[in-house]
Amino acid sequence: MKLTFLGATEGVTGSKYLLEHKKLRILVDCGLFQGGYKLKEQNKAGIIPSPETLDAVLLTHAHIDHSGYLPALVKSGFKGPIYSTEGTFELCAILLPDSADLQGEEAEFLRKKNIDPHAQPLYTQEEVQKTLSKFRLMNYHTVIPLSEDVTFSFIPAGHIFGAAMIQLHVNQKIFTFSGDLGGFNDFFMRAPDFIPKTDILVMEATYGERAHYEDNPKAHLERVVKRVIKKQGVLIIPAFAVGRTQGILFLLSELKKEKRIPENIPIFIDSPMATDVTKLMCKYKSQHKIGSDENCKVVTHTAEYTRSVEQSMALDKLTGPRIIIASSGMLSGGRVTFHLRKLIEDPKNTLLFTGYQAVGTLGRIIQDGKEKVRIFGQEYKVRLEIDTLHISGHADYLELIYWVDQMHEKPKQIFLTHGDEKAVNSLKKKLEKQFPHTKVIDPQMLESFEL
Repeated sequence: MKLTFLGATEGVTGSKYLLEHKKLRILVDCGLFQGGYKLKEQNKAGIIPSPETLDAVLLTHAHIDHSGYLPALVKSGFKGPIYSTEGTFELCAILLPDSADLQGEEAEFLRKKNIDPHAQPLYTQEEVQKTLSKFRLMNYHTVIPLSEDVTFSFIPAGHIFGAAMIQLHVNQKIFTFSGDLGGFNDFFMRAPDFIPKTDILVMEATYGERAHYEDNPKAHLERVVKRVIKKQGVLIIPAFAVGRTQGILFLLSELKKEKRIPENIPIFIDSPMATDVTKLMCKYKSQHKIGSDENCKVVTHTAEYTRSVEQSMALDKLTGPRIIIASSGMLSGGRVTFHLRKLIEDPKNTLLFTGYQAVGTLGRIIQDGKEKVRIFGQEYKVRLEIDTLHISGHADYLELIYWVDQMHEKPKQIFLTHGDEKAVNSLKKKLEKQFPHTKVIDPQMLESFEL
């Protein structure tokens, strides 16, 4: 078995892993590189060799950094099946068309401004629909044959609806890809499954150097909302449309139900995508902690939903305290940036981050205390209150080590991916100390290993 890393090395984006065994060629995940110009340029590089000869893609979950390159792969000649859980497919059916729209808008902007007169999107809506037709939906724990001596199965990973680890059996060896592993004390999603053993583990390291110390996110959110009400300001919450928005909505619903915040404070979800994802919550209630259908309906009715641009713009003209949840979670685009430029210079308002802010994003720049920032080319002073709710859909380093420690037979090799340099190096040292008989490897981009 040969394993080649085509993404998610030296960073937290672009997850792609190529497995080759005899004549079988499999791609695990097929994500877009997201972030600055240099990262985005990698999407155009065509780094997946001979996509037309791939036999299958196995998809851990729907986030764009794991799924967003799929239509480009199909456009390049891939003809095989894409295996996923049902939840992952339903989310991809929301996320991938949106990705195509965003790329089309960006290409049009670059052409119009003569920045790149020949700019084109990586793929179109037609290619997205062709890609969605290739999905093959599988239940958790169902064993699927890929060849005469290779099988695989999906194992619940927490994180978001439909997310899965992927475990392959090749002859007598077990290979496991963690995907994005959820936390064991997550306030919203259920914990990932334990696995009894694996020979080779490819594991994420997003929080490889940090622990989640937020003991009570609900109490923290309550304090922030009460401060905003007292100042008669606006609470703007940048949140990813998938997972994070639904978790924040759940907390706010609980606070209203327990009368810890006023029932009449308006809450708006300003994201068509988040609106569509929220509609799926009740269908996948077994994967999160909301509980009954009745309670799930209460949660979904906690907020008002804005779809049109006009409805979104109207939110900034309202008076009195209110809460606006909008994407993107790192202020790298989306409607939240339009609200932010209206709110950023007023100290009555509060910007509440709800998770990791990647290096180079506007969210990270503001979180690091920059006093002036540029939004849509215009400079603004950062005068609103900045707060951070330390929650995450990812396991922290303590939980990652705990998860590995529960295996009856520890991995012979662990490859650390999906983490920045500091996180990977920190987790590598911790794992080597905890499991001295396991070889821990920090793979580089395009590096291959014979397993």
